[in-house]
Amino acid sequence: MTVCYFGNYEPKYNRNRVIISGLKKNNVDVVECQEKYSVGIMHYFRLINKLKQLVKKQKIDLIIVGAIDFSRPLVILVKLFFRIPVVWDAFYSVYEARVYDRKWLSKRHPKAIMYYTLEWLCTKLADVVLLDTNQHINYFVKLFKVNSHKFLRVFVGADDECLLPQALVEDLSEDVFLVVFYGNYSPLQGVEYIVKAAKILEKYTDIKFKMVGNGQTYFTVKKIAEELVIKNVEFVDERVAYQTIINLITECRVGLGIFGASHKTQCVIPNKVYEMVAMCKPVISADTPAIKELFTDRQDILLCHTADAEDLAAKILELKNNLELRNKIAKAGYETFKIKAAPQVVVAQLLIDLKEKII
Repeated sequence: MTVCYFGNYEPKYNRNRVIISGLKKNNVDVVECQEKYSVGIMHYFRLINKLKQLVKKQKIDLIIVGAIDFSRPLVILVKLFFRIPVVWDAFYSVYEARVYDRKWLSKRHPKAIMYYTLEWLCTKLADVVLLDTNQHINYFVKLFKVNSHKFLRVFVGADDECLLPQALVEDLSEDVFLVVFYGNYSPLQGVEYIVKAAKILEKYTDIKFKMVGNGQTYFTVKKIAEELVIKNVEFVDERVAYQTIINLITECRVGLGIFGASHKTQCVIPNKVYEMVAMCKPVISADTPAIKELFTDRQDILLCHTADAEDLAAKILELKNNLELRNKIAKAGYETFKIKAAPQVVVAQLLIDLKEKII
């Protein structure tokens, strides 16, 4: 089988890396037809023309439109111009993210209406739509009033060729107990609760926090940190290289997931959780329906109350003081990743499901 991975997606973005790698590991011939996104309608027609030239040269059995915010018009155009089954990796709703999570737009704003219409059309036209959790699928079904049969759950996973498991900690002789967060500062992340948890733990001088990234709530979070005169948090306000993230995970004793109060927090398992468990690190994240689709509290992850700095602080302290629990969660998290979320496993299940639906 030959699959064309198509669109204006970012090839190095985790979601696309995992699916492309997983396809190849399952002996699928993958042809990438990609162009970096640029503003303007001609960008989309250039991509469609590239795809036309490709289809003339070789037989394509399936087109997967890769995950990116700007993929929506491509799904529609591919269905108009080609008679090849189309899988749209929606990954998440741009409409939901900008209207309800980030609150950039009201739902009556012309752009919000455009986003909704595009995504509604894509869910109707695509042969199959991919999302990362069943919770997310349920949300799409309700939001866009589409049959759930259209959707497949595909866990995000992580690149197991770059992210390698680290040795477990054997003793408590660490000078610094490093707690790490990285990611964008969107509302779903709940970064403000991490900073408040850090303040609660400030009396434990060996506990340090490192927070890498920026985004919508960054300045609000920094202001909170300044008002609380927090001394145990290091902010790295920049987008760092992938290797730097790997080094950061290697250094940490505990990795942090997401903690926000938004609806989107309830629907997703973020990239960072997969990446940290792939490196055999214990992770703390909010107790949500989505996270429980893959992980089990106190077995392969430690969950805390959503939007609750005190409970987050208590869970960090518990892992610091309980080496046995910390190592148990780290080891079991890595086993869960290998069995259920490694690229080859994730895509093997996807191929089975696709054969039942369209191939």
